[in-house]
Amino acid sequence: MGRPEDVQKFGELLANASALVGSNYFLLPMANKQDSPPLIFARERVYAYELYHRLRCLWPDWSYSIGGEIDKTGHPILRGDKLDKAKPDLLVHRPGRMDQNLVAIEIKAASPKPPNNERDRIKKDLDKLAAFCNTVKYERGLLLVFGKEIARIQKHLKKIAENGFPFDSLELWHQSEPGKQAHKIPWVASDT
Repeated sequence: MGRPEDVQKFGELLANASALVGSNYFLLPMANKQDSPPLIFARERVYAYELYHRLRCLWPDWSYSIGGEIDKTGHPILRGDKLDKAKPDLLVHRPGRMDQNLVAIEIKAASPKPPNNERDRIKKDLDKLAAFCNTVKYERGLLLVFGKEIARIQKHLKKIAENGFPFDSLELWHQSEPGKQAHKIPWVASDT
């Protein structure tokens, strides 16, 4: 298992790398009809790939590595408990070792227009993170939310918590806008 100081070191890397994610990766302009301004969308994969790039650029000489959407299909150990076909957005670990798993990350956009079934999608990601922590023994699972609508996400999280979801070993991180660092926040806002 990783050590708490390694989790803290990764948190510092994540905070610094997130501040380097530019606005075109945070909110993606999309071509619109002729003579219309571009549409603006939050795209989780675009943000995740840029964050991965920024993390790699800052990555120290460290025994852990970071990988994006590592396909665990066919893994001889990862079976059941929400692990079949699971591909967390980012994994920090020592490849080839099951006793050196540090952080699993899922990324969610908190855009003005929520996607269909947003709460179900969040719950699916939380289930995946919990399985990686409980079954695969990752030290920590992070739900990283980017965008301004964090209060809506926290309302979903409150409902999920009320249904008995165990948030042990999981953290909620938030990046409100480009140029600002992501940071750990409470699962449920005090005013929700």
